[in-house]
Amino acid sequence: MNLLKRTRSKPEGIAILTKKGVFEQLTFDEVKLEPYFCDRVAIVMTALHIESGHRISVANTHLTVAHVTNDHDVPMCRPRQIEQVLEIMSLKSPEVLPFICADMNSDHWETCPPKDSAYTCEEISKPVHDVLRSGYVSALHETIEETARPISHVSSYSQDGCVDYCFYRPNEVLTLSQAFLYPECLPFDEPWDPATGWAGGMDRPVLSDHRPLIVDFVIMKRE
Repeated sequence: MNLLKRTRSKPEGIAILTKKGVFEQLTFDEVKLEPYFCDRVAIVMTALHIESGHRISVANTHLTVAHVTNDHDVPMCRPRQIEQVLEIMSLKSPEVLPFICADMNSDHWETCPPKDSAYTCEEISKPVHDVLRSGYVSALHETIEETARPISHVSSYSQDGCVDYCFYRPNEVLTLSQAFLYPECLPFDEPWDPATGWAGGMDRPVLSDHRPLIVDFVIMKRE
């Protein structure tokens, strides 16, 4: 497990947890993202997947909320944050399988710009499109049709949407097995219930206002 607190006085942070016996030779890059006043960080784990013999690299980050009322966050801060993550991943060996897991705080399938916003949906979701243009694909969006927009997060200060992503680069040794929002029994566009959260008839509600994104991959054994 690797934990990284946000900069300055922010009490929260991010983490990467791994199951014992699945990986070895773990290394972690801890990055304070620019611009510094956004207090955003990233962790990049590189490790050997024991069963397949392949090395993987997993980035975890949480971008700034798309504050559409200022004149710097959408056009400058958020794109710069994901640019740095992409730069770090590009320095890894071509043989390393790359994954980017992030709360992007935007939804590239959103078609309605926020109320009173001077920015378009495309400008707000530029960080997501930047990752996609770099050769990655979104695991969840690969498994569903673009008929109804998935919802993974609700927010009182920004748009509800599918802000949580697991990006990967298609590779002949890598197969996407499944990707879904938990609880899987709920439709992916299920609205948040203020009384029960994401419970959907379950005995216990999902406590977070984020529906967990579950993604499974199969990695072929190295010959």
